[in-house]
Amino acid sequence: MIGYSTITQKGQVTIPASIRAVLGLQPRQRVVIMQDATGAVIRPESDFFSLYGSVKTKKKLNIRAMRTSAKKLITRRYRHG
Repeated sequence: MIGYSTITQKGQVTIPASIRAVLGLQPRQRVVIMQDATGAVIRPESDFFSLYGSVKTKKKLNIRAMRTSAKKLITRRYRHG
């Protein structure tokens, strides 16, 4: 499928409706624009949580330890004073 668009003075491009429909893009959804050897490729941004389980590890997940570590990190990073 081919679509045409014009780059505005602000550097914005409108993705044609037919291509948005094929890609399943919704308003305000983020996309990834990658440069390759022939030009550029636009793809929907991957949802981080949709990747859950795609990498197998030998360790079991410890949600409680993860939360504790995250709280400590946030406390250190945003400590006032």
